[in-house]
Amino acid sequence: MLGRAAPCFRAFAAILAILASSAAVGRADDSADARAQVSAVSTALAGGSPADAMTAFDRSFPKYEILKSYFEALVSAFRITSEIDVNDEDDAPTQIKVNVHWALTLQDLETNYTENRAADIDVQLVKQSGKWKITGFAPIDIFNPQQHRRR
Repeated sequence: MLGRAAPCFRAFAAILAILASSAAVGRADDSADARAQVSAVSTALAGGSPADAMTAFDRSFPKYEILKSYFEALVSAFRITSEIDVNDEDDAPTQIKVNVHWALTLQDLETNYTENRAADIDVQLVKQSGKWKITGFAPIDIFNPQQHRRR
């Protein structure tokens, strides 16, 4: 009797392994999609589009309007390049928290003066209608156009 049960048990174990790996792949896809939202902010700023940068954010983000004004001012005054490295990540099915090291290079459009800034930023993303939106992003001072500005 055990001989007949063994193939059934193996098949059941194989199905469980497939389901577990599918869930892990789903979480990996979610993580990649969430990271893509952070990258989209950087790409939009480099492309001179603060409006596109803000599409990654949910309007419920408490400092949405302040950050929007920072992005608009930076894009109007600087050529922007960024480098983003993930320091830490905490994934859950409907929420991802990422700590990134954001290195920002600002080149003044009038004087070509270059300023480098860097900060570790805590980013919180929530899945809404199948898409990841940034609902937490702090600190935002690195994007303040008046921070450390020298001429």
